[in-house]
Order: sequence, then structure tokens, then C-alpha cells
Amino acid sequence: MSADRYTQLLADLQAAQSEEERFWVGQNFSLSNMSEALQEMVWAAAIPHWFDENFLAALVGKEDISADNFQTLLALSYVEEFPGRGWNVHERTRDMLLKRLWETDRERYRELSRRAANYCEKQDQGDTLWRIEGVYHTLISEPEKGTQLLNSVGVEWHNKFLYEKTEALARYAQEHADGKRLSKRGDAESLELLGDMYYRLSEYGEAREKYEEARPIYAGIGDRLGEANCIKALGDVHIRMAEYGEAREKYEEARPIYAGIGDRLGEANCIQSLGDVHIRMAEYGKAREKYEEARPIYAGIGARLGEANCIQALGDVH
Repeated sequence: MSADRYTQLLADLQAAQSEEERFWVGQNFSLSNMSEALQEMVWAAAIPHWFDENFLAALVGKEDISADNFQTLLALSYVEEFPGRGWNVHERTRDMLLKRLWETDRERYRELSRRAANYCEKQDQGDTLWRIEGVYHTLISEPEKGTQLLNSVGVEWHNKFLYEKTEALARYAQEHADGKRLSKRGDAESLELLGDMYYRLSEYGEAREKYEEARPIYAGIGDRLGEANCIKALGDVHIRMAEYGEAREKYEEARPIYAGIGDRLGEANCIQSLGDVHIRMAEYGKAREKYEEARPIYAGIGARLGEANCIQALGDVH
């Protein structure tokens, strides 16, 4: 290696304005001294949270890869064992590689993510990590489809009380959000999903923070339902924290939004929740009015559980 390259490396290090820039100078210098094939493997290995030889071959678009290059890759200081799965690129190096790839070659990033998503779909979908990994890559390769998957899988697990799975899914999505790689809708849904997870774990401060972050994103893209759901969820957080005045404000704010978009269930839920607020404040007459108002709405849309809850709540009032 020529002395000129070392001289340039020192100059680049001295010119760096931050620790992050210095880290990248060193990383880029290391990459520049690798063969083209090995460089390709390093970039590809950073895309998933873990890899093995078959996964990496799928990422670089080959049936197999050079055994020598693969062993050289594994010997790199920033490649470590991922128990039970294979190996992974160390978090700090991986974050830097993903950031640079997204900034300089977004299409390549999407193509590698597409290959990763396709590979994940062929694995055992009963394995939680494979399913989450597939959603994670689809969020980049096909943002609309990925956002739908994030929502459907998140709701499925949330409704089954599989909170550890829900949390892992939301945190993987949040990784893209932190890197500013998600669509606005994907960003909002990952935050809302985290809020739901924190709420179920009774971590109300964290839940409120996530709903408050998601709400203006939904508003910004004109998603009135998403916005209303966040406002309603904030009301639920406040009522759990015995902040009844704040809870009432949120339910009263969300109610006309649901009504405006024709969501009768959302509207009825807000009215019932207002009844819950009044009963906690010992305002029994007002509570009765709300339950009596919500009950026929539930009945009209066939929501038998909501109707029954109102009847039971009226019994509590009496």
C-alpha cells in the first residue's frame, strides 16, 4: 500500500468534524483495501440483523459465494457470532454502513432489502424472528406492503397478548424510523404500535410519548382515523393515570373526528369512555347519559360486546 494512501487517511482523520466522521473514515479506508467481491459481501451482510452463508448468498444474488471470502468476512473485527442463527455485523458498524448506503445508493439498499425479504418469506413463518425480519425488510423494499404487514402482524400479536413479539416487531420498525428510512405512514404505525405495547405493560408515560409522536404524523398525511385513534389512546392513558380532566378532553376531541369519517364504533367507544370518566368522578347522572347514548349505537352496528358493556356500566351507575 502506498504511503500516499496513509497520508490521505491521516489528513481525512484530521479533517473529520465528529467522532462519527472519524469512524467512517476508518471504516471506508478498510473497505477500500478489500476486493470488490468482499466489499459487496460486507455491504450485504449489514442489511439483515443476522446472516449465514445461504442468507448472504441470496443477498448478493448468487447461488453460492467464495468460501475463502466468507471466511475472510467472518474474521473481520466487526463481525460477531449471532447465537443460534449465524453471524452479524456489530451494531455500531452496521448502523454506519446502513446510513451511508441509504444516503448514497438508496436503490441498492432497496434491492438488497427486496432480496432479504424474499429469502425470509421462504423460511419458517412459525419462527417469530424470521417473520419479524421479513416485515423489517419489506418496509424498505415495498413500503406500502411493509406498512400493511406491520399493522396486520402487530394487531394479530397484540390481540393475542403476545407483547414480547409485538415489542420486538415495533422496535425493528423503529430502527428504520430512527434512520429516517420509513414512509410517513410506516413511521406513525411503528410509533402507535410501540404506544400500544407500552400501554399493555402499564408503562403509561412511555405510551403517551409514542402516541403524541405518532399523532401529528397521521395528521400530516391526512389520516384522520390514525389521528383519532392516537387521541383516543391518549385518553385511555390519562384515565389510567387518574387524570380524568385530560382524559375527558381527549375523548371529546376524538369523538367528532370518528363521527366525521363515519366510524360509528370509534364514536361509540369515545362516548362510552366519557361515561367511564364521569363514573370515576362520581358524576353518575352524566355517566348514565353517556352509557345510554352509546348503547344504541353499539346495537345498531351489531357490536354486542360494546352494548353489553354499556348495560353493565349502567348497572354500576345505579
